[in-house]
Amino acid sequence: MAMMAASLLLACSLGIWYFAQAPQPQLVEVPAKPVEPARFVPQPNLSAQLANASDALSAITRKTTEKATAPTRTIWQTAERVTTPQPKTVEPPMPKLPDVQQVARASFEPMANSTRRALNLFVRDFGIAEPR
Repeated sequence: MAMMAASLLLACSLGIWYFAQAPQPQLVEVPAKPVEPARFVPQPNLSAQLANASDALSAITRKTTEKATAPTRTIWQTAERVTTPQPKTVEPPMPKLPDVQQVARASFEPMANSTRRALNLFVRDFGIAEPR
């Protein structure tokens, strides 16, 4: 064991002497680059982004609506160009019958007040004759 301790002591001493004789690395100074200050990049506004998204969505909707309604518009334009034939003569309107109430009274001899009021209302609303 003494032998082992002596050899270990010899190995350690030779190791220290060997590494002490080895050349030391030389330090080289490198010039430092100038550091640029950090630039402030403003974050986009959330409401502006939402407004842009809303505009894009409405534009897409408008384009889709235009594509969908274009055939209908062409049909309506074609229909407006088509004219319907007009009758050559128009019949004159029916003349007013001033004696409608007299004829009605003769047919309903015992006319009640409520019936008379209903008949007057009918005549007045349709403009057949002036109520009496």
